Amino acid sequence: MIFLQFVEFFSLSTTGGFILYTAYNYTEPSIYTLQWKSLNPSQGYGIYLNPSVMAGGEEFKIGFYLKSKNLNQAEILFKNTDFFDLLIPFVFRSEEKGGIRGFYVFKKIKKFWTGISFLDSDVLNIELKGGISSQFYLDLYEDYTITKKEIPALREEDTIPVSFKVYGNASFNASLSGLLCTKSFPFYFAVGWESKKIKYGIDFLWTIYEEDTQIKDSISYGFSPTGVDILSSSEWNLGVDASVEFETPSFFSFTGKREVRGYEPGIGIGLSGELFQTLFGASIIHRPGARIIENISTQVFKELSMEIKGIEGSKVVVDTLNKTLSGKMHIKIGSKNPEKMKDEKINSLLLPPRTTFSFGMHASPFPWEIDMVLFFTRTWGISKTSEIFIGTGFGIQKPFPLRLSQVLFYRIIYIEDLPIFTLPAVFYGVSTTIKYKHMEVDLGMGLNTTTSIFYSLGGSGNIFSRYTINLGVSYGF
Repeated sequence: MIFLQFVEFFSLSTTGGFILYTAYNYTEPSIYTLQWKSLNPSQGYGIYLNPSVMAGGEEFKIGFYLKSKNLNQAEILFKNTDFFDLLIPFVFRSEEKGGIRGFYVFKKIKKFWTGISFLDSDVLNIELKGGISSQFYLDLYEDYTITKKEIPALREEDTIPVSFKVYGNASFNASLSGLLCTKSFPFYFAVGWESKKIKYGIDFLWTIYEEDTQIKDSISYGFSPTGVDILSSSEWNLGVDASVEFETPSFFSFTGKREVRGYEPGIGIGLSGELFQTLFGASIIHRPGARIIENISTQVFKELSMEIKGIEGSKVVVDTLNKTLSGKMHIKIGSKNPEKMKDEKINSLLLPPRTTFSFGMHASPFPWEIDMVLFFTRTWGISKTSEIFIGTGFGIQKPFPLRLSQVLFYRIIYIEDLPIFTLPAVFYGVSTTIKYKHMEVDLGMGLNTTTSIFYSLGGSGNIFSRYTINLGVSYGF
């Protein structure tokens, strides 16, 4: 016997709010727009792509990169309509992550240069939190048949078909929260050597993958009845003073969690050299794929329908001759057949093999500098190009170093059908280098299309909400 066969509601008023938070990270583009040598397979200390560039130069070098973060916020307010009394703000917040972008150190040991390095993770965080609350006046209708079970004074053969109209103040509450967080951390161990003016190198990689997804939502309603009318659909005359008791159930809630954890090895080879006063370098990095562990847990609670749980009619007086009921009746309404379900499972997901091809060149016709980097990744099995990086730079060496850079960047890592992706973007940067003895300090300012879009939606007006400040420090001899 399902309650709420017919509902009427009036004077709807709704309030609430939602916050959507997005955090993302760009590591390689921010490093390249700061210092070309850091990510160019042809020169300097770009050991992230080509281990051979360590060889033939300084015998020791250590360095790191830092980047400032960007915060932006926009707000949309949903206001009153002809039918709804609304006041629901929607706040959108975005953050380009800052902090350490990368670190490297290498040293010459006999005829070989050995080094270790890591890049900060690719990050995409999306988090949604919020809810709405509504208050309104509600009429509920339900047909019911009264028997001796409800009113002991009735005869066994007597049945009274009635219709209950319960009216009062109602509220509706809904909340939702969700989180998606993806990360990947690559670590490198490299060895390089030089032979006949050609530099060679080999890389060993270890990449950590993490992904967390959480969803939690709930919907509940409350009802405070102010009265109940009992309408007879037969010859019985009902003069009953009725009261009603209403339970307040949460009629739906869902909680889901998903965790993905895994590791992947890799190996790369590279070579670099100089031809016609121009530096060239190329490398291939292969990741053979791996098995990634997925843990999923869900919990669902449902009370999707209501019913009359009981009628207390012991105080009802029955006049069988005149077909009349009088006295007091109490009605209890509650949830029908609540359901609870839990599920947990562990899966093994395939991270398909991928190969990254990179090429770089750098020319320095005094006083100018020209730089170019291209690398792309092919994901095997699904036959997709899952990464593209195109970087170009132009600069001058005198009277002081000044570099202008631009990058087109796009990346998706597939774990079976799950993409761990970085938002595609175009980057621009200006930078310079200050040298003092064995130390170099790179200073730069960067701009990308993703942060610019978020800034246009509701930037704070602060320059750091749109532009990033990049810093690199290295020491070598």
